[in-house]
Amino acid sequence: MDILDSDDQLLDDENRWGQAIEAWREGDPERLAEQLHRLSIPLFAREFLADLASGDAKRRMGRPSELSGPEERNLFVEVMRAWETGTIEVAIASVAERRGMSEGQVRGHIDRLRREGLNRTLWKTGVLGS
Repeated sequence: MDILDSDDQLLDDENRWGQAIEAWREGDPERLAEQLHRLSIPLFAREFLADLASGDAKRRMGRPSELSGPEERNLFVEVMRAWETGTIEVAIASVAERRGMSEGQVRGHIDRLRREGLNRTLWKTGVLGS
């Protein structure tokens, strides 16, 4: 295959992708399936694209954490410290305000860490920091 043949193949692939996208936008699953079948796509990717187009593709549940593990543990310690002087709700609210996060975001991180076994008693032992 020379360079011209390679360029022609790339142009054909681009046209097929464009036609596939247009078929999806127009809600034409048969034409979309036909275009995807004609492209050089690995089988696993073709199956995913078919599921995506039909609405059957599944996403992971929940939002990914925007905090790294150490940052999330620091958030937990911060909430535990604030809890010493009030209720957990007040602690979450004050930490959320200080960090520019919503209370729901902070609560979500705290709840997730609690499910993993971190709790106020463990924090009081000093294992997590003070």
